[in-house]
Amino acid sequence: LAKRVRGWHVVVSLTALVASINGPLEQVATTLGCEEDDVEEVLEALQELDPAGVCARNLAECLALQLKDKGEFTPAFGVMLEKLELIARGEIEQVAKACGVSKEKLGEMLKTIRTLDPKPGLQYGDSQTSILPPDVIIRANKSGGWDVTLNHDTLPKVLINQRYVSRIEGSARAAEAKKFLNEKLNHANWLIKAIDSRANTLLAVATEIVSKQSMFFKYGVRHLKPLTLRQVAEVTGVHESTVSRVTTGKTLSSPRGTYDLKYFFTSHVEQDGDALSSEAVKAHIQKLIANEPADKPLSDDSITEALEAMGIDIARRTVMKYREAMGIGSSVERRRQRKITAGLG
Repeated sequence: LAKRVRGWHVVVSLTALVASINGPLEQVATTLGCEEDDVEEVLEALQELDPAGVCARNLAECLALQLKDKGEFTPAFGVMLEKLELIARGEIEQVAKACGVSKEKLGEMLKTIRTLDPKPGLQYGDSQTSILPPDVIIRANKSGGWDVTLNHDTLPKVLINQRYVSRIEGSARAAEAKKFLNEKLNHANWLIKAIDSRANTLLAVATEIVSKQSMFFKYGVRHLKPLTLRQVAEVTGVHESTVSRVTTGKTLSSPRGTYDLKYFFTSHVEQDGDALSSEAVKAHIQKLIANEPADKPLSDDSITEALEAMGIDIARRTVMKYREAMGIGSSVERRRQRKITAGLG
């Protein structure tokens, strides 16, 4: 890179350049104390590095760099990349007109764009997803129920070396020293009992959760029942806050998958006089949308009516809230997205 630029001080400050690469080049030049032309030349050199698209200042520039690397960049592509927001809104005709191409040609250009990598640097990342072991494990037993056990590998362990204790006690002469050793030994024993008590509480709470949600583990999310911390606390004989503490950050592994224990505490919706978990309602909504006609997506009112036909008493605003929480767009947005997809097919 030093051979590509005028001024070694610019190269020495590459970290500062990359850190502020999204800002105006004039501002970067001021920060580095050099000419704007020097900064631009360094940036161009950086953008020639592999993989194509690195050091881009925005998505459009990243895609343009990749097209140039493939020798496929044209003025029409340049205009299209400036109109990415319009494409996201489904205004295809307006974009095609701006690019001076037909809708069919724009469709082909979009297909090319979809083959590019919006984050090319990630392919060289060395970070790995760390999978934490579950704290509770359940397995089906022969009687049709569930066996609940703790994963002892995740439990904290405190051991007392009794041989070392005996040796120290035997060498302690002064009464004050013996008192000090006894206090520390009592503290260690208290800690062991506290850890054991917490493990037993976790097991009791997890067992009650599995008992209440046994249908979920057999048949899936539509059978998830409403459950509160108070309900579990009353059965296990501990305070509601204790249930909350022992389940925080704890996971449960089952034949159906691994879940956070907090997942099983949900609000409810009425279904023919019975309570139905909010997660179960979300699953019903997701299924209705997955099976809706492609050319006539269900509105929130239609989904509400369909749920009411199932006996689920729910307000339209609640349907909208659940749909948005699942990241599902409105009927208008889904129709627009399908039109775009169909246009690319």
